[in-house]
Amino acid sequence: MSTITAPVFVFMTLDWPIAQDGERDYYAEKVWRPEFWSIRVEETDARVFISVQQFDCVIPDDFDPTGRLVAALETAKQKALESYQRTVADINERLSKLLAITNEVTA
Repeated sequence: MSTITAPVFVFMTLDWPIAQDGERDYYAEKVWRPEFWSIRVEETDARVFISVQQFDCVIPDDFDPTGRLVAALETAKQKALESYQRTVADINERLSKLLAITNEVTA
C-alpha cells in the first residue's frame, strides 16, 4: 500500500439538501453544506471558501484502473453508436419524405 497526500479546498455551499435517495430535495429550504474541490474555485454568494486541508489517500498495491477505463470506453462507444444510428435513421426518413414528393403538373 502507498499513501498519497493531496490538498483539498473546503467550501461551504448554500444549496438544496440531499434526500435519503441521493437526489436533491427541491421542496426543502436551502441549507449550508460542505463542498470539497481539488482546485480553488471562485467564491459566490452561495459558496464561501473555508480552508485548505491535506487529504491522505491509501492506494492498494494491486490497484489497476484498466477494467474501469475499458468499461467507461465501452459505454461511451455504445452511446456514440446509438447516436449515430439515430442520426442515420433521421436522415433516411427525411430522404424518403423528399423522394416521395412529386412534381406533377396538371394542365
